[in-house]
Amino acid sequence: PAFIGSKIFATYFFANNNTKDPMNISIICLIANLVLNIIFIIPFAHVGIALATSLSAWINLILLIFFSIKREFFSFDYQIKNRIIKIIMNNIVMVGSLIILISTFSEKFYHTIIGSKVLYLGLIIVLSSFIYLVFTLVFK
Repeated sequence: PAFIGSKIFATYFFANNNTKDPMNISIICLIANLVLNIIFIIPFAHVGIALATSLSAWINLILLIFFSIKREFFSFDYQIKNRIIKIIMNNIVMVGSLIILISTFSEKFYHTIIGSKVLYLGLIIVLSSFIYLVFTLVFK
């Protein structure tokens, strides 16, 4: 979401002939990425690189949103705020359902053969997708 959001919010600057702010923000995020890589590489190995990249993308998005609001290129109206709240609520339900489903089937993953593991994983994916769809309809 952070990479896609950054692409969206960068266009507000470009549409207003402001290329300096996104460039400065990207330099800040590049430095943040390098620092986070150094911090996370030792405890998390290769996963630390992915974590650092994701965190720097979120920093990029947050800074782009902040400066686009500050420069009055963008503002959050009631409809956008309402949709964001609904999306967050839906994602909380999805995470909760995944936690419940995984904890329910976790024992099955350790004591079964590979084919059964794939079946249980598929069941978790189908059930959690169904729950997400239902709550998408509930939250509209």
